[in-house]
Amino acid sequence: MAEVLNLYQKLAKIRRLVEVVQKNKSGYGYKYVTDDELLAKITVGMDKHGVSLVPSIVPGSIKVEPYTYKKTKKDKQKDGTPFVYEETVNEFTAVCDMAYIWVNNDNPEETITVPCRLLVTVFYSMWMQRSIMLRV
Repeated sequence: MAEVLNLYQKLAKIRRLVEVVQKNKSGYGYKYVTDDELLAKITVGMDKHGVSLVPSIVPGSIKVEPYTYKKTKKDKQKDGTPFVYEETVNEFTAVCDMAYIWVNNDNPEETITVPCRLLVTVFYSMWMQRSIMLRV
């Protein structure tokens, strides 16, 4: 007979599967683990132990505002003479409240809700994005 685990026990088993992940990339002055590698390990554990993670945005919590600032830049003129100038940078910031809900697939009424806040900065060139998850 299979052992019946509650959601906390299942999450603990998943955590043990993913306990040590080697940093496999570097950039921007940091070493880090790629999303693909981390998600692959977590997904295997979630499938094995019957756990789902459901993200949701809290209705009415999204706020989008323009954000403009000056950036000092250095360059050289055609004759090699250095010069300094300011560049105006236009971005948008979007903030919203979120909740990640862990669900025990064997007993869907058993859940753990983790509130968080999402902050996204989007440059006018839409293909460049930065996002930071801030836990509440």
